[in-house]
Amino acid sequence: MIACTTSRDATQFGTVATWLTTLLVTVFAYSSIVGSYSYAEVNLSLFHAGKVARTSFRLSTLAAVGIGSILALDVVWEFVDVTMAVMRLVNLVAIGLLGLRI
Repeated sequence: MIACTTSRDATQFGTVATWLTTLLVTVFAYSSIVGSYSYAEVNLSLFHAGKVARTSFRLSTLAAVGIGSILALDVVWEFVDVTMAVMRLVNLVAIGLLGLRI
């Protein structure tokens, strides 16, 4: 998909578009990782997670980023789809439990 977008932009705007698209996708990916990591770190602090839990989380995050960078793209997307589905289920249960308190 990136190749199609880059190719289309290059025919319209020249080689500058290829570099710009690459830069923008890289910045978006990096900011998504940093944003999600920060969100998870704040949630760990809300649960009063200890040093072992934080270190384990940080190491698992590094492992996930490293492994995700070398796996095939379709495998990564399938894994992301499954983990997002699990996260939705957890959130639905949390919303249901919070709804009982209102």
